[in-house]
Amino acid sequence: MFRHGCCCEEWHKTMRIVVYVIASLVHGLVLVSTALPY
Repeated sequence: MFRHGCCCEEWHKTMRIVVYVIASLVHGLVLVSTALPY
């Protein structure tokens, strides 16, 4: 399924996107939780 050589490149790209999305979600949650007057 994966050719040796391009699989690592795709994996790193996918992981970068996943980490970026998770970081954005966490950042948004922190902003919302600090903005709400609880």
